[in-house]
Amino acid sequence: MKKLVMLLLFIPIVSFGQEFKYQNNIMSVVFEVDSTSASEIHSRALNSIANLYNNANNVIQLNDTKANKIVLKGSSTMTISNTTKALMPNNPYSLKYQQINYKHTINIDSKDGRYRIVYSVSSPTSKIDYTDYPFGGGNRFTFDDNSKVDKDVWVRTMTHKPNGKPIYNKKKNEAWRLALLKSYDEVNKELKREAEATALLINDAVQQKSALESNSILNDDF
Repeated sequence: MKKLVMLLLFIPIVSFGQEFKYQNNIMSVVFEVDSTSASEIHSRALNSIANLYNNANNVIQLNDTKANKIVLKGSSTMTISNTTKALMPNNPYSLKYQQINYKHTINIDSKDGRYRIVYSVSSPTSKIDYTDYPFGGGNRFTFDDNSKVDKDVWVRTMTHKPNGKPIYNKKKNEAWRLALLKSYDEVNKELKREAEATALLINDAVQQKSALESNSILNDDF
């Protein structure tokens, strides 16, 4: 997945009028490709995968040329603020950042003149002290910024004992609670960015645009 991460650093998030829809842990978007057959769109989308992953064969789970459907399964990593730093802010050995690992599935369905990309996220985990812990309640993670139910349940589970009593004193518990909420928002924002950027990278290939053409900072007049 390293290749995709590097590409995302140079691709601006511009939707060009396309609507990215989010529901729970799923993002979907439909792109128009005028005067292009479903089979040709499928072929172009398939070719784009080599530019997204280090080993395309490892992520392609389905390549149905009759139904013009592609299914990819991969994993990726991001770096966010370390939540436990709030518990020991003055400890020089407490790391400032933590690693989030997650799995994703990409479905690409093509029809004449248009195609749909569905990007879903599952099993995010946070690595703390070399141990993986379910992040945001594991598969309960949601893209919906306004859906606080799962987020609040996860935060309370992390900050309180089974008997309902806070794990730490009031001040430290509140600092940790705020850090956990911040980390959830960081992950939400980054996953949205990556989902949209991935879709735009695929669309550049389908529309037969080069990486340079898609990068606005390289199109400035000089």
